[in-house]
Amino acid sequence: MKLKQAKDETIIKKIKDLYEYSFPKKEKKPFSLICEKQKTKQVEILSLEKENNFYGLMILALYNDYILLDYFAIDVKYQSKGIGSEAIKLLFKKYKNKKIIIEIESTLKLSNNQLQREKRKNFYLKNNFKILPFKVNLFNVEMEILSNNTNINYEEYIKIYENTYGKNISKNIFLIEK
Repeated sequence: MKLKQAKDETIIKKIKDLYEYSFPKKEKKPFSLICEKQKTKQVEILSLEKENNFYGLMILALYNDYILLDYFAIDVKYQSKGIGSEAIKLLFKKYKNKKIIIEIESTLKLSNNQLQREKRKNFYLKNNFKILPFKVNLFNVEMEILSNNTNINYEEYIKIYENTYGKNISKNIFLIEK
């Protein structure tokens, strides 16, 4: 398995299709913004590939020593086959000296996809992420924040958004009081 920077139009199309399919509308940024930010090296769009087969995507927001795993999806036909865990290991290896952060829909409030949320959280915990002591409201979605075993506070977290996506995006993120 390889993490490859997506430059080829065919791969970008596959990534966009998987992105559109995998994430709720209220949690998606315009894909054109993500592509624009890749050109300025503030975002990295990665494809997960093996033997010329496309398995999934990772979209990373990059800022100083921080990496926000903004979007991560495995193609449905390859899920539950260890591909996601392998991809996380590759991400940790590629960015071994960076603080890696992820957001997941809260498991602390009951929802209509509670089991899916809990499975997602357990996946990340099993893959060496830890829960950080703060939650955020991200475009009216309560999110838990996890990291690769490094302590990160809300101020550091929000700086990633401010510096990568600007005020129009970051103004829609709020710390949820503990």
